[in-house]
Parts: sequence; C-alpha cells; structure tokens
Amino acid sequence: MPIYSLEHIQKYLNEEQKQRFLWKQNRQRKEETKAFVYSHLGLGDMFWMNGAVRYLSCLYDIVIVVCKKKYEKEARAMYKDDKSIDFFIIEDDIHPSVFVLDLKPKLEKGGFRVYSCGYFTERQKIYEFPLSFYDDFGIDRDIRQDFFYIEPTKEGEERYEKIKSASPQNGYIVFHQEASHTTLNISSIFDKDKYLLLDLNKNLYPENHPFYTVANLVVNKSLDSHIQLLEGAREIHMIESSVYCMTTHLNLSKVFVKKCYKPFQNSNLRLGVFETGEL
Repeated sequence: MPIYSLEHIQKYLNEEQKQRFLWKQNRQRKEETKAFVYSHLGLGDMFWMNGAVRYLSCLYDIVIVVCKKKYEKEARAMYKDDKSIDFFIIEDDIHPSVFVLDLKPKLEKGGFRVYSCGYFTERQKIYEFPLSFYDDFGIDRDIRQDFFYIEPTKEGEERYEKIKSASPQNGYIVFHQEASHTTLNISSIFDKDKYLLLDLNKNLYPENHPFYTVANLVVNKSLDSHIQLLEGAREIHMIESSVYCMTTHLNLSKVFVKKCYKPFQNSNLRLGVFETGEL
C-alpha cells in the first residue's frame, strides 16, 4: 500500500499542510477541500504525474484529474485504491489559452486549488522533462518517485509465477518495441532460443516453439498487471512509451540491464534508471 503517514510526508510540508494532512486522515475537516489537476494528457504523462496526484490526495479531500476518454480505463486502474481521486473526462486537449484564461479562473472561483504544468501554465515552458512539471505544481521533485504507487494485481502475480517457473535458468528479457509513432525491432539482436524473450505487444515465437505458450501470457495485457513481471526480469529493453514511463518508477533493483531506445530529450539519463540503448 502507499505510505501515507506523517513520518513519510512531513519533509515536504509546512505547518499548515501538516495540519491539513492530519485532518484528512482523521476525517475531522468541516469544509471539503478540492484540487484540480491538469497535466499533459498522454498516458505516459499520467505515469510521470502519479506521484504528484497521490501526494495531493494526502492534502485534499478530493483530487480531480483531467483524463482523455481513451485512457480512462488505465487511469482508473492506476488509482483504484484511493477513493479520493476522481476524473474529469474529456475527448481531447483543451487549448492552453482557453484553460488558463477561462476554465482555471472558474475552477478557482468554485473552490478548487488548480494544479497545471507545461503548456497549461501561464509561461507554457518545459525544461528538464519531466521534472519541470513538478516545479510547475510547486512541489518537490522527489515526490515523483517517493509517492509513485500502482497497486499490483492478483492476475499479474499469478502470471509472473507461471513465467518464472517456465523460464530457463538465465531468466527472461522483457521488450516493449512499439509506441504511438515509432516501432523498433530491438529483440532481433537477441538469441530467441538461448533466452526467453517476452514482448508486451506480440509473441516473438512461432507456435511450434517451446517458448510460444509462455510468451503468449504477456501479450496485450493491462499495464498494472505487468508490475511483477517487470520487477523480476533479467533485462528490460524499451522504446520511450507509456510502459517505459511506468517502469521507470518500479523497483528494478534485481534487473541487470535496463535500456531505453530513442528517449525524449535524454530524460532517461536525467532520471538515472535506464541507460540509452543503441541498435
């Protein structure tokens, strides 16, 4: 479970915020407090901002997160354990000027504390991606990792145990080679007979191969059900994608090799989890 204790959170809070946190935990507040979060709206962006949203849920009774309709299922799964987080569903981005000049003042008038970042702020500037989003929220950058949490699924645990028992002694390697606008054939440089290669989008083996059945277990599954699989891998090779954004925050201490291919503005080096992969 997320660590929502005063000991965990207090290094980020001033005295007023500490009281707000304690009031929420003890359900002693008389007036409901509300936060409205409008970050960038890609699914990967939602993973980058998971820590911020969970942090804000410690301070506010209700946190409303703007989410595109096409990502609603994944977003609700991401926060299914915290009932104080809900969603404002839209079909597509609201134009930045409309949000800043029109919607934001209306929300503030309605009692919301509005948090926005990147192009949805007055200065519309991004630097040191994705860390500048936390600067825009006015919260500590370490909150991104310290408060990141997605509840693992039972389905994912059961699948991981099956894969672990069916893997060769040298373990398995996970690949994510397809993003919205880019596809790379990263797995082609690996020996498919020597290692169990698991691509999250497709089975890399023919049906008559001994690894076909186990490799099929991971194809096109929900992202939150991959947590145990990713944390138990021998190696992870990924193009920059929403899966990569999620994986960056996991406990990868047992993964020997972690490589990101075509990272955006070298964000992988900035965060220090994935090396840059070359083909």
